[in-house]
Amino acid sequence: MIIDSHQHFWALSRDGFAWPTSDLPVLFRNYLPEDYEPFLVDHGIEGTVLIQSAPNVEETRYLFTLADKYAWIKGVVGWLDFTAEDFSDQLDELARHPKLIGFRPMLQSLPDEWVLQDRVLQNLGTVQTQDLTIDLLITHNQLPAVLQMMKVHPTLHAVLDHFGKPDIKGHQYDPWMDQMKALSEYPNVHVKLSGLVTEADHHSWKPDDVQRYIEHVHACFGSERMMFGSDWPVCRLAASYEQVLTLATNGLKKLELTKEERQAIFHDNACRFYKL
Repeated sequence: MIIDSHQHFWALSRDGFAWPTSDLPVLFRNYLPEDYEPFLVDHGIEGTVLIQSAPNVEETRYLFTLADKYAWIKGVVGWLDFTAEDFSDQLDELARHPKLIGFRPMLQSLPDEWVLQDRVLQNLGTVQTQDLTIDLLITHNQLPAVLQMMKVHPTLHAVLDHFGKPDIKGHQYDPWMDQMKALSEYPNVHVKLSGLVTEADHHSWKPDDVQRYIEHVHACFGSERMMFGSDWPVCRLAASYEQVLTLATNGLKKLELTKEERQAIFHDNACRFYKL
């Protein structure tokens, strides 16, 4: 069985939802649980981790309503303004929901130094004391700022989404490779095998384009700190759910992992990290 550690739902009619836009026709429609349910049977998906898509608290509350209705949504990674003066009060309210497992501040849309503000760093510490996690959505250029953040909070339970979005399309490896190695030195940091096809050429990517990235991340983080995520439906910009799952399966197969290591990446690590 598989835990999909990274997938999204959205309804375009909701207030405060500014993305996706009409220039992305494959994504510019509602994506709801009934659209995902066929994958549960077709691919042996035991459950999913639902990740926020919009930067507002109402998004988190909306995802709670979906998680309440569908038992296979095992946890919600929501959004909260880490610069808000009433951050602790909002956190206390959201933390009452049993399926809240963490937050994602969408750093890729923010200046690099945003995460190094005193208030943000303080509130990251508050999240840690609540035994919640942080999803790091960044581009590869923001890895230096994340490394500075980790120096302040070296025990933060964080997971790097999409390998930190390396420039796969441009076949660039440096300085990403050294920075990923440095990030892996923090034992509570995990990484998601997700979102790679959308960093490659959407129309002509090949499995070989991502294989070296998979091999390097595995060499740094090992089988015990990687987890599979589909990034569906965003992945549909470049690939189907089936193609993304096959890419991950075959990419790991080349590493000649044991059955236990494959189970860890596709199931156990997500359960342990998010306490599902």
